[in-house]
Amino acid sequence: MDDQNNSMDDSQEEEIGAEELWRRHVQSNSGALHNLAGVSPKAGSRHVPLNGVCGENGRRLECAGEEALQNPCPFRIRWKLDKEKTWTITIFASKHVCPSHLHTWRSAADAKWLAEVLANKVTSNPKIDMGQLRDTFRTEYGRQTSYKSTWHGREIVLSHMGGGDAKSFQSILALCARLKTVDPSGHVEWEPQLDSRAFKRMFVCPSASGRSFPYMRPHVGLDACHSKNQRYPSFIMLTTCMDGNNNISIIAYAIVDKENEENWVWFFIHLRGAVTWIDSQEIQYVSDRCKGIINAVRNIFLGAIHVHCTIHLQCNVKQRFGTEMEKFFKVLHQCKTKERYKQVLEVITEKNLECGQYLSNIPPALYVMYAVRRSRFGHTTSNIVEIANSAILPFKSYGPLRMCIELYLYMMEQKAKQHRLSLTLNEERLTLMLQSTWRRKRKMPEG
Repeated sequence: MDDQNNSMDDSQEEEIGAEELWRRHVQSNSGALHNLAGVSPKAGSRHVPLNGVCGENGRRLECAGEEALQNPCPFRIRWKLDKEKTWTITIFASKHVCPSHLHTWRSAADAKWLAEVLANKVTSNPKIDMGQLRDTFRTEYGRQTSYKSTWHGREIVLSHMGGGDAKSFQSILALCARLKTVDPSGHVEWEPQLDSRAFKRMFVCPSASGRSFPYMRPHVGLDACHSKNQRYPSFIMLTTCMDGNNNISIIAYAIVDKENEENWVWFFIHLRGAVTWIDSQEIQYVSDRCKGIINAVRNIFLGAIHVHCTIHLQCNVKQRFGTEMEKFFKVLHQCKTKERYKQVLEVITEKNLECGQYLSNIPPALYVMYAVRRSRFGHTTSNIVEIANSAILPFKSYGPLRMCIELYLYMMEQKAKQHRLSLTLNEERLTLMLQSTWRRKRKMPEG
């Protein structure tokens, strides 16, 4: 660098060696360095830049930050290339006047640090979107953040709202009491561990869901999904169905410690007590082939029709027997007559004996079109519950207390939308979907 550029304020700077610079850096843990003109991108990395790219006689780093732009921070590092082509650090000014939250040697903002910085904004507006958070951080702190880091930072704040996971579990009993107070006709149950008061499982079915079920299609989806809380892993059990307009509704949910037959039996016992007509033999249940669900449905809902999701069966066939057998299975489960079913099954057995035996052991009444006793309303899969799983995806990483609250509010919002829609209907017998279908087939104008 020029001698003019090397002029420094001696009161703020001193000449030191590389080892002393590194020692002071470790002790002060200061930084927030930024690349300036003529400085290699490597110079602003996480560690002290002792071996920059050749081509210039000097390098310079200064402290970045919004405060530093108005009142320059004296923190800076300078080093030069000597005649032996060795980089030597010549100046290190360790004093900072900029805000302490900028004193970090991170090459990128991590989630924990973002959670600390953005805690107030997320707490005041839990539904704030990622774009707004990233813009706020860039404007206020002058740094770019990745979408993933910002999302994880927000989730850390949300998971600790309400006092953290441990306190959140302790508050679930109070939440159950509150829900019973505001909705006396609803069904809320909470059960602790036998050897302690620790949380084990919780069941919730609002009265609005229980009363509306007799007006839904008699095709019920069952499934359980993982929560994303790594400290306290749990499962969310869902029961869903559709109304006449193909709107999917969550009837009840449970948060349990494990997905097993015991918890499914517990869930179905409370579901039967909370929902009118749920144990009718007219109801058809659809789920994957989890043994816990199959045995629980058979033992609790006596005589119920329980069919299997064809997508799950198709994936099993593909995984075990290959893509060719998967194509044959697609034809098999769509057979409309018993004769056609036998023909396709014989072809599969000839192609792959093990695959033929595997499918022969599954009763056709569980998945083949001709043998299923009730209408599946065009749904041969468990998508009516998988869609609900996707809808509640943002809640899965919350703490247990907030997850329970958000699930309950989501169910109430969906019921409110359906109620507002019903107030706009003029027809007494047909839903909007059926009206549209009937007019289209009859070639009648809308309205």
